[in-house]
Amino acid sequence: MATTKQRIESHPPLQVDSKTASAQPIWRTVSAGLIGNVLEWYDFSVYGYLSGPIGAQFFPHEDPLVAQILVFATFAIGFVARPIGGLVLGRYGDLHGRRALLTLSILMMAGSTLLMAMIPNAATIGMAAPALMILLRIVQGFSLGGEFTGSIVYTTEMAKSGRRGLISSSTAFGTSLGFVLGSGAVALSTFAMGTETLHDWGWRVPILASVILAGFGWWVRRDVVDTAESKVSAERRPPLLGALWSDRIAMLRLFGIIAVSNAALYFTVTAQVEAAKARIPDKAALIQTLATVGLMVVACCKVGGGWLSDVMGRRRAAILATVMLLAALVPAHLAFVQGAPEMFFLGLVVMGIPLAMHLGIQGALVVEMFPVASRVMSMSLSYSITLAAVGGTAPLMYSWLVTDRKLAWAPEIWLAFLGVICLAVLIPMRDTTDRRLDV
Repeated sequence: MATTKQRIESHPPLQVDSKTASAQPIWRTVSAGLIGNVLEWYDFSVYGYLSGPIGAQFFPHEDPLVAQILVFATFAIGFVARPIGGLVLGRYGDLHGRRALLTLSILMMAGSTLLMAMIPNAATIGMAAPALMILLRIVQGFSLGGEFTGSIVYTTEMAKSGRRGLISSSTAFGTSLGFVLGSGAVALSTFAMGTETLHDWGWRVPILASVILAGFGWWVRRDVVDTAESKVSAERRPPLLGALWSDRIAMLRLFGIIAVSNAALYFTVTAQVEAAKARIPDKAALIQTLATVGLMVVACCKVGGGWLSDVMGRRRAAILATVMLLAALVPAHLAFVQGAPEMFFLGLVVMGIPLAMHLGIQGALVVEMFPVASRVMSMSLSYSITLAAVGGTAPLMYSWLVTDRKLAWAPEIWLAFLGVICLAVLIPMRDTTDRRLDV
């Protein structure tokens, strides 16, 4: 098996067509990368924040906790479909280009989300309602399996060597922007319609609003140029199983690097917000508003993390962010459980800043770990498996461990364990900052 050094020496530097990558405005590259993530995480946050009314409409049960667990279980099912989507759509992106992948994935995502907002509830069509909700979550998960990683690969490959971290962090910023828009849409709907109307039919409005984002995303992506590396990967066309076997070490490293931040993201941004609203039901709209403001505060730290990785190197920056994230676990937890809106906001910021830095750094870092010929496929598959294992199950775990079993510190113990794994992967790893992306 050829090593990375041997692959680099056996291939001359890639000659980039000046009429393609360099001619495309940077705003279009950034917009094409982040818009899919804005849509993805808008849908995710809306689904999480509206878990109460969705549970009542599609998974009615005498026990509200059981209904919520069923909602989060359906949420997790969508993540189970992501690895399949990562494999299929990732392979498609390696063979047919990053641009083709991004266009296909956003159309699939928009269609499934639109249909989700139009499904009649269980009171109208019975068991068909939860069945359709589950089916559409599977389609969503399949499309997202190639969307997020495809956009990271696209922006990283389009960026100049010394700006990869900064440019690729725009995709991570897109996730924050999606959360902000989703949280803001739910807060606005709550204020405008009231809790009763929101639970009755108003929950459909924020979901339908994502069609606007999808339309803008399709417009941005339809005319973008493809990366020069896309041509290389299409020409080399390695066998599927052989490529996965060759990339196995990078895939395992990816799991170790991204698991802690993605688990922390779900525990913090969705589970803690819903827990705070349950503790202070009369302040639900205020909590949602504070969550929106908090997300806006920490979003800039993602871009800061990407910039920092360009300055001090991907490996060193990732180690620093991981240590900061571990140090924030205890003070953030203590702030969350105080029961006051201002303390909830403080906990969100304390946890959110190092978490955002970690997410901003890891975009270019994980792209640089994979060879060009199988980059989208192997990265998408391993990324999706990680999200399904530690991200998609996080709200369900929180409902069971914290709400039902009363194990208040269980999420922090789990995150500390994943953080140690992350450091164990990063510390002996070589820095990837100056790695060529055409090999």
